[in-house]
Amino acid sequence: MFKKNMSSQWDRDLASRMDALDSSRDVIEYYDYDMNAELVTNIGIKPSFFQTPFNQESVEGKLVRFDCRVGGRPEPEVNWFRDGKLILDTDRFKVVVNEGGVHALMIMAVYPCDAGTYTCVASNRVGEASFKVSLSVVEKEHTIAPKFVERFQAVDVKEGEPITLHCRAVGAPLPRITWQKDGVQIYTNLPDVEIKTNEGTSDLIFHRIVAKNSGWYQCTAQNQAGLAATRAKVYVESDRRVPIGEPVVINVPKTHRIIEPERPEPSETIYLKHVERTYQTISRPGGQSDEPPPQQIIQQPIQQPIQPPAPPKPAFTTHLRDLVLTEGERAHFDARMTPLSDPTIQVEWYLNGTLIESSSRVLTTFRFGYLALTIIHVYPEDSEYQSVSNDSGEAVTTATLKCNPKPTQPKPKSPPIVEGIEKLQTVEDWEIYAREQHITEDRRPKIPKPTFAKPLALQEVSEGGNARFEAQITPVNDPTLRIEWFLNGQPLMSGSRISTVFSFGYISLNISEVRPSDSGLYMVRVTNSGGEAVSTASLKIIVQTTAHKRSDEQSYEEMSQTKRTRHEFFDRELEPHQKPVFKKHCGDQMDVTEGKSAVFEALLEPQGDSTMRVEWLKDDKHLSASSRITPFFNFGYVSLTIRDVDSRDAGVYTCVATNSVGSARSGARLTSLREKTLIYESSDLE
Repeated sequence: MFKKNMSSQWDRDLASRMDALDSSRDVIEYYDYDMNAELVTNIGIKPSFFQTPFNQESVEGKLVRFDCRVGGRPEPEVNWFRDGKLILDTDRFKVVVNEGGVHALMIMAVYPCDAGTYTCVASNRVGEASFKVSLSVVEKEHTIAPKFVERFQAVDVKEGEPITLHCRAVGAPLPRITWQKDGVQIYTNLPDVEIKTNEGTSDLIFHRIVAKNSGWYQCTAQNQAGLAATRAKVYVESDRRVPIGEPVVINVPKTHRIIEPERPEPSETIYLKHVERTYQTISRPGGQSDEPPPQQIIQQPIQQPIQPPAPPKPAFTTHLRDLVLTEGERAHFDARMTPLSDPTIQVEWYLNGTLIESSSRVLTTFRFGYLALTIIHVYPEDSEYQSVSNDSGEAVTTATLKCNPKPTQPKPKSPPIVEGIEKLQTVEDWEIYAREQHITEDRRPKIPKPTFAKPLALQEVSEGGNARFEAQITPVNDPTLRIEWFLNGQPLMSGSRISTVFSFGYISLNISEVRPSDSGLYMVRVTNSGGEAVSTASLKIIVQTTAHKRSDEQSYEEMSQTKRTRHEFFDRELEPHQKPVFKKHCGDQMDVTEGKSAVFEALLEPQGDSTMRVEWLKDDKHLSASSRITPFFNFGYVSLTIRDVDSRDAGVYTCVATNSVGSARSGARLTSLREKTLIYESSDLE
């Protein structure tokens, strides 16, 4: 286990103490002593995982992420495998590590072929460690739009008879079936109306139908893939006969005028003119002939044709509503009216008293009592009302459209006239100024307000343990998100015990070796240009009893003594003996084209200082990490990567390195370069 050249009694005592330690700590220390110098030349710690993910089950097409944390010396290299094959960084598989040291395997959209066992291997020159995790994928259900395979037909029935309207629809998943009468949904109302639905089949049952049940009936089937409907008319013939044996009570109101008997229908006299026809006279015995007798005058009354009943006067059940729009937007007016099936109804739309004709900008609709007017592009002078009429009368409903004019953009002032080559430079400067001053809100993408997909949860931790608050935030790809943590209303700063993580919508706050003073109400506030979201949770510290404390203190003291004995040599090497020094300073990033990436790099000493902290500033203000800005620090190498550079990123960036001995700073500038949008002809210089 130990390779040593022992030359003194002190060496033998030290070796006996080292051999007495537990050999299962996965720590391997290699010593190679010179007889005179006794210098340690090689030290290492085998990798070990102190955070591993759980097995996951996901729906096809969703994002899946496996997170882990690993420790070791030197820094282990982490690789992911599936069925013995190394997983590389592709469009669907992302192998990432964030500033908090969390390694992750992200599958952007899982498919059934991605199901299986994944292996994560961390290795360094001392050894390796691994774990396995399973992923199962649930196939997405295939959807089919509903379709009616059995429909009901129009029917005429007599009042009081039973009737059943039957239909059946198919689809995946099984569609939900509803019934409507004249556009209004109907439900089971025993004992008159009953609806029976089972496995796509539905029956609308009238046990004793009455005249008011006449109308248009529609059955609608709907699922996630779409909607289908079938409709037909039911006409109920009213039975006005009086049952035999039942007394008839007639309530006659008092007469206010003389009711004269109905006059008989006038008769008309028709005169038929006799027409002489030529035909052969045949003599018959007795002197009779075949000549027809003269026609007689016939009088008969002429019956008046039966007039159909007059249709009811139209009436609106819902009226038009006033609209307030901006010039260029779409206007839509709609209303409902009765009767539904009157063919004599005429619908007319008017604008300020002038009849509106249908055109490419104005569309009208009238069907089964539903009428609508759509104006594709409105103008400030638009306002209208509607008139509906038939042979019995008319109905009118009005609405006002208020159209606000579009805000006009002020034109940039003309650049001053400058002679010679200076004119071109002045025109370019004015073009940049005008472009910055007139960027309208509609050109900028609207960023949604942040929302918590998974809020913080209550934590109960024993004293001395570790606490972690976790949350999920959307949108995950917003580079302007700002994360702030508070304890009992006061800002919470990161330290040796407190660390924060924010990566791809995942937020966490980690507190190690909690104390009673850490208890309280924790709040995380997420802010962007669209708004802010807040989530809170409490941390409760369970204080141990005196006996347990004494036992834990003894165990902790023994463990600390063992650690001090085990690492008493290389701990001295880890203590900082000098303040940080930049061996290579950050370089300026000048004229970076918008949309490209900028990288600041530097080298620090001492490299093995575990107490060193690195912080980045922009224009002397703290710069937080985000999905667009990524800092990195490992074994003396420092970098800051800024993706999708734009004009807001221009400024002075400073890297500040601090340890217990002192601090050092290195600064660099970043400027962005716009793409020219204007082409100037040579005639401009004349």
